[in-house]
Amino acid sequence: MTTYEEDEHLISQILAGDQKVLSTLYFKMKEIFISYMMREYKLERFGALQCYGEAFTTFYLNIRNGKLMPPLRSSLKTYLFSIGKFSYLSARRQSQKVLPLNPSLSESLITGPEKIVTKENAQWVRQLLNKLGDPCKAILTAFFIKGFSAESVALNFGLSNESAARKRKFDCLKKIRKLMSE
Repeated sequence: MTTYEEDEHLISQILAGDQKVLSTLYFKMKEIFISYMMREYKLERFGALQCYGEAFTTFYLNIRNGKLMPPLRSSLKTYLFSIGKFSYLSARRQSQKVLPLNPSLSESLITGPEKIVTKENAQWVRQLLNKLGDPCKAILTAFFIKGFSAESVALNFGLSNESAARKRKFDCLKKIRKLMSE
């Protein structure tokens, strides 16, 4: 066996469908991860928590899809933190690569993950998202800005499946269309 026998055992339990092990691991790593992201990347708690949700989802999917298998070359904690770090840095890089979004072309906001160039456009989008409220704001941000799949959104937001995530996205987009027409 390797140096990471305990972590390898946890992977086998997760693969066997042991939700208690997965839940315990989630809560065990949560505060440590959030503190790390707040300290290293100067994130606010909410941002670090969102990053953790995304990282843990990817971590779980990598185990389930066989991308993380024994023998391990690092601890599960190191692996999870690496996912979070690279996910955060990738999102930061993506937010710096911008495409124009014109308010008169507001349909582009509804149909695809466009990026913001001007401060006015960014402010306009922020105002729309703030008017929507937290659930819709978080879901649309996950889909369009962070590029989450429907499966990841469902896992992060505790929805029953991908269809429920797509339905929630549709409902939120409907609300944003209504706000834009006001």
